[in-house]
Amino acid sequence: MFCIKCDTQLLEEAVVVQELLSKAQECEENEEYEEAMDYYNRVLEIEHDRDDAREGLDRVKKVVSNFVYYQTSATNGVSFGYLQLKNKMLVYRSKKGNEARYYLDEIYNVRNCVGNLAFTYGGKRMEIRYGCTKIPEWIKIINKAHYGNYPKRKSKKVMQVEAYILEHFNPMHKIEAVNYYIEQMGVTNSEATNAVATIL
Repeated sequence: MFCIKCDTQLLEEAVVVQELLSKAQECEENEEYEEAMDYYNRVLEIEHDRDDAREGLDRVKKVVSNFVYYQTSATNGVSFGYLQLKNKMLVYRSKKGNEARYYLDEIYNVRNCVGNLAFTYGGKRMEIRYGCTKIPEWIKIINKAHYGNYPKRKSKKVMQVEAYILEHFNPMHKIEAVNYYIEQMGVTNSEATNAVATIL
């Protein structure tokens, strides 16, 4: 038996799915990951077995899990590197590439302790300290991240430039870092100076 109403509904559903999928892919390309996840999920609500939507959602989730929301230069007393806020964790990454990871749900009592960012970690109540810049901002950011409120994401290019500055410059070389930022981002000296001040 032929059902015009059923065929029309299936056709409309297919058009909606394709539009949602296109929007998801566009958001992903523009690094608007929350919106992309929303669109991929909406596709999967309509068509549960849609492989391209599931693969897109997995891809976006992987990017989000590794995304650095905030970072500054830091030292653990032995080596220099940078402190990063990622999804549900705080990471200290040395310039040699070694990492120490701290899960946000195990971080307590975040404070400024004699010019160091200090916090209590885990069930053993270990005291962790890092010498870093922007301690008051770090305290606010970590406390907000406990509730799922992360800083606005920066573009991939900005993150790459910031990572390069952290790897190749230190506070003693701010002028060179400012010049590099201007060269890479095409901004004014004032904008670059402010940006580098937040990085180093």
